[in-house]
Amino acid sequence: MRWMALLALLSVRSCALRSLGLGDRDGDGHRSLAAGGSDCDDRDATIYPGAPELCGDGIDHDCDGHRSCRDPECAGTARCTEVCGNGVDDDEDGLVDCGDGDCAGAAACDEDCGNGVDDDGDGLVDCDDGECGGDPACGEDCGNGVDDDGDGLADCEDPGCSRDEACPEDCTNGEDDDADGRVDCADSECWYDAACDEDCTNGVDDDADGRVDCEDGECFGNAACVEDCGNGADDDADGLADCEDPDCQDESACRGRFEVVVG
Repeated sequence: MRWMALLALLSVRSCALRSLGLGDRDGDGHRSLAAGGSDCDDRDATIYPGAPELCGDGIDHDCDGHRSCRDPECAGTARCTEVCGNGVDDDEDGLVDCGDGDCAGAAACDEDCGNGVDDDGDGLVDCDDGECGGDPACGEDCGNGVDDDGDGLADCEDPGCSRDEACPEDCTNGEDDDADGRVDCADSECWYDAACDEDCTNGVDDDADGRVDCEDGECFGNAACVEDCGNGADDDADGLADCEDPDCQDESACRGRFEVVVG
């Protein structure tokens, strides 16, 4: 009799556990976590330890802590491969379409350089994207005040405009108009400009070649650079003054200063 009473008590407790959801409520053969079991969802009979993982439904069926496509079992399956143009996070990694690295190189993710959209999901739009370098849509318009090719340089500041007619070098304004790093007469565009002829008497390197006045070859033969053989100055800037300069060998004041070499 005592064993019958004990059996009845156990039966009552089992019913009580089931009514409280502490047993195997879904009948999948696995007790709930609350009842000391390992069933991570005792309300669904398809969810229990070791259950087949159903890839793509966002649920952790086998109770291993990885849901759906994040479960190694689903890696590479069709349901968990990112489709690169459907607006859905197919592989459940939090990244959608072209924003997902899996779509790198996909035709659907090529950057359209003129639509105002970040097509490849790299955070760069149109001409700001390196993929658009050299694209006709991103050629620099050298006179519109806009950085057309997205390199951070607008108009004549862009090296691509160095030979553009919109950016000729003004040889007298002290500015690098064509943005080639050379200003006024130092720019090859100005070599034959009248403003860059060497003035042989003003103490200025007018043509920006590093040589001033009579030191500049352009002044050779200039009246201002003929050696005055009696003023104590190196007039032609050859490093020799007055009678030390061979130019003065025929001057009466310098006769006898030069050795005549007879061959």
